[in-house]
Amino acid sequence: MFRLICLFVSSVAFSSAYALEQLSFGIEQAEFSGWQIENLDLIFDISAEKIPQLSISIHKLKPSAGEAYKEVEIECSFPSFQNVLQFNLIECQSGSFSAKHSQLGQLKGEINFLFDAEQEQFKTSIKQLRIAKGILNITANVRKEKWHVDLKGKSLDVARLKKVASSFVTLPEGFSDESGKMNLELVADGNGADVRSATIKLRTFDLGFDGNSVAEELDATLNMTLKKHGAEWRIKEDLALLDGVVYIESGMQIGQVSPGFLLEPVDQPITLTLDANMQEERIKIHSMILNHPQVMTAQISGMMNLEKDSPIDDFSVSLNTKDLSAVFPIYVQPLLFGSGLDEMEIVGEVDLKMKLGESGITDFHLIVDEVYAEDQAGKFHVAGLDGDIRLNSDPNVKDSGMKWRGGSIYKMNIGSSEMKLSSKGRSMRLREKMVIPIFDGELQIDDLEMKKLGLEDYSVRIESKLTPITLSEFTEAMSMPIMAGNISGEIPGVTFYKGNLTTQGRLKVNVFDGDIAISKLRIEGLFELIPTLFADIDLKNLDLGILTKTFEFGDITGKLGGYMHDVRLDNWQPVKFDARFATPENDKSRHRISQRAIDNLTSIGGGGGANAISRGILGMFEDFPYSKIGLSCRLEDDICYMDGVEKSEDGYYIVKRGVLPPWLNIKGFNKKVNWPDLLERLRNISKTDSPVIE
Repeated sequence: MFRLICLFVSSVAFSSAYALEQLSFGIEQAEFSGWQIENLDLIFDISAEKIPQLSISIHKLKPSAGEAYKEVEIECSFPSFQNVLQFNLIECQSGSFSAKHSQLGQLKGEINFLFDAEQEQFKTSIKQLRIAKGILNITANVRKEKWHVDLKGKSLDVARLKKVASSFVTLPEGFSDESGKMNLELVADGNGADVRSATIKLRTFDLGFDGNSVAEELDATLNMTLKKHGAEWRIKEDLALLDGVVYIESGMQIGQVSPGFLLEPVDQPITLTLDANMQEERIKIHSMILNHPQVMTAQISGMMNLEKDSPIDDFSVSLNTKDLSAVFPIYVQPLLFGSGLDEMEIVGEVDLKMKLGESGITDFHLIVDEVYAEDQAGKFHVAGLDGDIRLNSDPNVKDSGMKWRGGSIYKMNIGSSEMKLSSKGRSMRLREKMVIPIFDGELQIDDLEMKKLGLEDYSVRIESKLTPITLSEFTEAMSMPIMAGNISGEIPGVTFYKGNLTTQGRLKVNVFDGDIAISKLRIEGLFELIPTLFADIDLKNLDLGILTKTFEFGDITGKLGGYMHDVRLDNWQPVKFDARFATPENDKSRHRISQRAIDNLTSIGGGGGANAISRGILGMFEDFPYSKIGLSCRLEDDICYMDGVEKSEDGYYIVKRGVLPPWLNIKGFNKKVNWPDLLERLRNISKTDSPVIE
């Protein structure tokens, strides 16, 4: 193209020698830096009667991307034709420019330019160019391979500006329905196709867009400088959100959801400053500071290598907030979606400093002050939590600890306590035995050890024992029927690993003058939306008289033993177990059963009484002797496979008659019962008055 212009200037010189009044020059097709030119005409009018005039007409001017500019017209007056010959120079001090664009409409503006063939220099300035419903001023200077561009735009329509920009650069995808206005300043320098530096200033007014990220009526400023040193870029950025609302997608994937942060400045702007170096896939962040007034301040520095699966090489992070209630819904809750902790209310102060490497957290220092947290699903709450927790790569042991004034796990209240810890590397261990009050008893923790903290496969192990807790308090708090007795147990090993809790010992419950032992207790996804519990439960010598009075089942005297093995609860609802409850062998206690209990057992088993002459005779007695009683249920796929204490020809015995009259057998005939139906029968039993047998 430069040679083309030189040829044109030479032609002008030739024409002057032969006193021509007008010179025209035409090109059907040409290409210059990716731009395609069709039907270019240059007319140079050098008649003596008027100032020399240059007219350039281009039928179609198409960039490498985007729609073409059509009917491009440039008109320019020259001060003196003689100067052109003397200095090998073409200069336009006052000209006009116009073009048509299918998306941008009619474009008009003022233009001047200077072409110096000897210096291989071209300068141009376009002023008052009406584009994107605003005004754009452009200054460009090209000298040999070096170039400089200066753009200043005012009140540019964002939607139309996007169409303009798409003709020159590749824009980020995922945005649509843009609206609002923008002021723009761009200064760039380069050499050939190489950009060496750029300064960008943006000011948006009522900016809106849709897509993965969303903005509404957003007023913001962005100042950015980029400078290239060799193959490395130095980037400095200052972003300020002044007004409006913006939702920014985090880029993380949690299940099927890509969480994001909803930012809305109030009274003061939300600011983000960045100072970084970037070379290919490596980024060194000298400083990145987020200041969200009255919410938090966060600062990051470190190295990243985007070519690696774990891009973080060496990172330092610090965060400070005086108000967790403001931080949690904006910056934390979106990242906890689906974890079971996303419906939490929390207040208090936090100061956090940590370092991260390829292997995870290497140094960690957390100070919490007067933290109150409550899960809205009722899984836990803590009150008055203070703590100073330290983890580091230093081999020396450091003291850590935390204390709280109270709390609860589900509906189990816990009292105030203090945890004194020692930390070394990624591990923490209890320095002193601790006691956590639970109702009228205590959980005594003899040992607590946490390993690989900061990594995915971290674990927590606890050695503890539970002193007797009165069951009446426990069952009342858990909205269960009030029970007498107590619960206690040795818990030699409780481990929490990858979200799952397992126990190695047996938890013993003394209730109904007997014992219940819980073993093989395991909870998967403890804090997820749908936790799963596994356990074995064994019963020994429960007093049926106390048990049946507690649940208003109808009076039965005697002892009861049995088991419930392979228990599985999904979201605390039974989905599988193998259970059998029956009179223990060699039970010498008194065995009697009331009419109401007879009726309820009959309802459960789907059977009836036998060996009585008639229902009328039953009405003569308040209770009946029996030799043994029992029922079993194996639950699978919502079906309860039922059995009793002994087989019968057509079913099974739930109650086997005693030695002395009146004799009564209760049989069950339904060996397969729908589990929801059985639950409904049990619920109806608790609501039904004692039956009347006539």
